[in-house]
Amino acid sequence: GKPAAIEAAEEAAEEALVAVITQLRDGRSDSVVSKKMSALSHPEVVAIERCLARRAALVASLCSCSRGVVVSDVIEVLGSAASNLFATVVAQLPVLSRDQGGCIAVTRVYEAASEEQRQQIDQYVSANAAELAAHPYGNYLVRRAIQTGDATAMASISAHLRDPETMGALAGTKCASPVVEAFIKT
Repeated sequence: GKPAAIEAAEEAAEEALVAVITQLRDGRSDSVVSKKMSALSHPEVVAIERCLARRAALVASLCSCSRGVVVSDVIEVLGSAASNLFATVVAQLPVLSRDQGGCIAVTRVYEAASEEQRQQIDQYVSANAAELAAHPYGNYLVRRAIQTGDATAMASISAHLRDPETMGALAGTKCASPVVEAFIKT
């Protein structure tokens, strides 16, 4: 069995996670949720990371309803120790990148992630640039990648968007026109 201290920390973390989710559903602001997260001890944050890393659907739901506050806070606090949670977020990118709250969550997770982890998000966004550019929420991720991504991501996005036919189709799409404008400016 587990030592009593670890069991107690995991139990407290799950209770804290339930409290945070309840606050989010009750419409509490991001700052209230962040304060709740910052009040947790390191073992509680570790336990939340383990809990979330095992529950991909919960991560997607939590990202969507909280705009990524909880997930990005855990990644920021734990850094590389949150690699399992980060991997869960990356696995959920097809869902999160097409969801209003999920898109914001991916941006927050990106900001909290290490350079190596950021490259994983950049790779997904650049590989799906044309499709995401035309999406009501995904276009924000493509614009962010154009504005802040590394040279490799930019080269990949450029390869996907440079085609005159693709560029013409995107320029005429309401959601994609800001992406085309950002691309032309770089």
